[in-house]
Amino acid sequence: MDRETAPSSDYLYYFREGYGSATGSVYGILISMDEARDWYPYESGETMGKRGPAGGRILRDEEWGDVDELEDADARVTLETHPGGDFTVTANLYGGWVQETARFADEEAASMAYAEAAGELSRLADFIPDEEERDMAGAVETLNREVAAFALRFGGKPTT
Repeated sequence: MDRETAPSSDYLYYFREGYGSATGSVYGILISMDEARDWYPYESGETMGKRGPAGGRILRDEEWGDVDELEDADARVTLETHPGGDFTVTANLYGGWVQETARFADEEAASMAYAEAAGELSRLADFIPDEEERDMAGAVETLNREVAAFALRFGGKPTT
């Protein structure tokens, strides 16, 4: 089970398997609904048509986080078009965890990759440890493993 509602409707309870444990134990995280996150237009949409992180013209640009606390965002995904007719998707998990760019020959393939990257980034954001993490080394190891797997699927090689 990926998630289920806790007894109080003010909270979500997320289950993770194997996080921070060599034994693959299951544990949950209680998250206040006040901290609900979603994708929203990066910089309120002001970046549309401007130069993007891969040097192209931005067609779509979104950030993952709490829309009421923009400074606490966890990720960004950007779709760009380039003069030669190709497209790029840049996936960024803030905090230096990942920044990968993939190039595509057509907009349809790039749009599909954009949607997949957004889903993966929102999933990876759940692995980012906070200051109160009891097993920081285990949490960082798990996140690094998940990020490397994403980088191989998305960009072709892990960022070093």
